[in-house]
Amino acid sequence: MKFLRFFLFFSVMSFTLVSCEKELSQESGSAAGTLKNDASGDCLPATVNGNYQKDSVLKSSNSVDIQVNIDQVGSYYIKTDTVNGYSFSALGNALASGLNAVHLVGSGKPLAVGTGVDVFTVSFGTSHCTFNVVVTGTGGVTTGTITATVNGVPTTFNTGAIATYDNTSVPGFPAVEISGTSAAGEVIDLIVSVTGGSTIPAGTYNVNNTTYFVSADYTNAASNNFTAYTSAVPSNPTPVFNIILNNAVTGPGGAVTGSFSGAVQDATSTVIGITSGTFNVPVH
Repeated sequence: MKFLRFFLFFSVMSFTLVSCEKELSQESGSAAGTLKNDASGDCLPATVNGNYQKDSVLKSSNSVDIQVNIDQVGSYYIKTDTVNGYSFSALGNALASGLNAVHLVGSGKPLAVGTGVDVFTVSFGTSHCTFNVVVTGTGGVTTGTITATVNGVPTTFNTGAIATYDNTSVPGFPAVEISGTSAAGEVIDLIVSVTGGSTIPAGTYNVNNTTYFVSADYTNAASNNFTAYTSAVPSNPTPVFNIILNNAVTGPGGAVTGSFSGAVQDATSTVIGITSGTFNVPVH
């Protein structure tokens, strides 16, 4: 836990792929193109919406947004494989070439919480990409996924990847801390805190805005800490570090998804860049 900087800030500021069902059917039209993904095969971007709990039937709010680069316009039906009792699909018509957003809506219900995340595969023509969903519940998944490219190196921080909600240490200033560790011992730690109430709204938060508190830390395998946060005066490295919450955090339970990117620096002013950061983690 690294809420210490959060406490100091408010005291100073005073307020302060196995699949049997994956498919893409184009029988009703002629849309063609490729899924947008990154070097590791993850859908880029992939925004997972809603909360997923064992034995809870999915609603329309349980959905995933991905992007497809359309070469030939027409209608499409895209369906993921079925994993753990549920799947996602989209029926639509691509009217323009280039990048098109595809909204996949979930159906079915998660049958188990498992020991990790559910990995779904989407196929479009000869292209494929994957996205992850965290299922929670009594005795459920304790960790999720955090990925990022650190100084040009794709890195996964899935060990202990969780979000921790706190509205008791500083009442009225709810905070969420997202953290995880890589296999090599690298650590990513992100904090967002707002003033008033108990909800941390969905939105974009950056370290240069003083109406809320944001911090970002990356520790490499040699335990050298790189950071970017508002109390690191007189300046933060550029580009400005941003944390995006795709859904509001109201307390423990469910999951939070989002993305992050920007520059961090160590005590010697060495700057490194963090790009393509994503997280899908349960909230504890």
